[in-house]
Amino acid sequence: MISFVCSALWLAAATPVRALNPPEEEPATVESEAPVDAYARVPVPDPHDPKLAMHPVRVVAYALHPVGVVLDWVLVRPAVWVARQEPFRTLFGYED
Repeated sequence: MISFVCSALWLAAATPVRALNPPEEEPATVESEAPVDAYARVPVPDPHDPKLAMHPVRVVAYALHPVGVVLDWVLVRPAVWVARQEPFRTLFGYED
């Protein structure tokens, strides 16, 4: 009975000391360094897949993207500007 009381007193005395000195955290692992979703607070896998990045169609898309941007600036934007002017504005039903 006395040993039980002594153990209880020692445990009660040691508890505040453990609260002042929390145990050290484990070093971060690769899984814990994954991006965290802002709402769920769960690790989210990285969406980048190197195997898909070098797909032949993707490589062609990388090469053709500047061509599409140039066509947008040379053809589409001037066509929209023309469509915004009268009498084309009324003809196409353009509204601001």
